[in-house]
Amino acid sequence: MAWTDGVDRATGDLITASIWNGHHGVTGNDMELKLHTHDGTNGDGSGSLGPLVLEDFTDAAAPAAPGAGKSRLYSVSGKFRYRAGVAGADTPIGLEAHGAADHTDRTREVFLGAGAMESLGVGAPVFGIGDAAGNYAPNWAMPDTGASGHYIGGTLMVPADWASGVLTVKIHYGMQATPAGDVIFGIRLRGLAAGEDFDSAYDATVNDTVTPNATQEIYAIHTASATLTVAAGDLIVFDISRRTDFAGDTATGNLCIFGVEFEYTADM
Repeated sequence: MAWTDGVDRATGDLITASIWNGHHGVTGNDMELKLHTHDGTNGDGSGSLGPLVLEDFTDAAAPAAPGAGKSRLYSVSGKFRYRAGVAGADTPIGLEAHGAADHTDRTREVFLGAGAMESLGVGAPVFGIGDAAGNYAPNWAMPDTGASGHYIGGTLMVPADWASGVLTVKIHYGMQATPAGDVIFGIRLRGLAAGEDFDSAYDATVNDTVTPNATQEIYAIHTASATLTVAAGDLIVFDISRRTDFAGDTATGNLCIFGVEFEYTADM
């Protein structure tokens, strides 16, 4: 089947069978159009894309903004740029400024293991593995007696991707023996920005009473009732204690603190 070349006719010519069939018959142009394949011959096109049409941008100074509802692409010093709207700024493509408003806030955590904290010299916390077989994770063991309590502490910096809100503190712990009674966690928090007095009072101080799991050596997490308002880059000073100096701390056996988790809201 092949295309039939068109022929101009004069006014008054009759449409003969051959003329009709050349266009509309079983071997006419209409059927060729219906059944054609792209083989690259005249009238059929190609089965594959030809060379792409390229658009060259001439380097020049940034043009004026294009007007309402329009965007303009151009090139300056070999770099693509654009302007949009009535007064859009000359902006590099791919280098648009972005910040917290352009991201979905996410909850993130910073975890400090027992080895990242130190005894504060109050009471008798002991750092180690904690059992004869050496199966425990490193921890600070705090005994169930002591007139001054048992204190450990440390510092960390608020990450740069902090977005808003407060730091939430979670204590990762377990009881070495089968506990009977409650544990009282002491939590103190202070946030310091550069230029502030580092001998200032703590910003948050709480004593949380917790009933541990009734089975010994069960890993648990306690979310402190204290939170801390901070900003990115602040230095956080904290201490965690077992308040055996309080009558309400009645749990028997060592309290093992495996680490402290700080939860915050990030902007990306």
